[in-house]
Amino acid sequence: TKLATVQQATKAAVDAINARWSGVPASVETTQEPILQAGNKQQVLQISVAVETSTNCLHGGSAIHCGKGAPNPSKLGIEAAEMAMNSIETGACVDEFVQDQIIIFMALAQGASSVRMGKLTPHTETALVIV
Repeated sequence: TKLATVQQATKAAVDAINARWSGVPASVETTQEPILQAGNKQQVLQISVAVETSTNCLHGGSAIHCGKGAPNPSKLGIEAAEMAMNSIETGACVDEFVQDQIIIFMALAQGASSVRMGKLTPHTETALVIV
């Protein structure tokens, strides 16, 4: 059932976080929606994971299945959790999805600005060139 699939993804994400970092609280949100695409019903399962560090840094991860056939909710839950945990382990203060967006605010701020980032994405490199 839909609820069981969502619960599987959520449990897998929490279990993956607890396996790597015991005692770290995790906030996990999942959604599953059928969509109609080109006349064929597709199975869609999306999971987002947010992990907040002890220094109040928030890192996210997500995974999605969109296609024919049943999604593997446990695999998606683990993939999303690993994305968030890998981001934290870089030592960055922001995840890869925020780092390009924060550059504009740094450019507009008075005085010098700095932020610890992980590996630069193409979006981040573009923002640095434009600003």
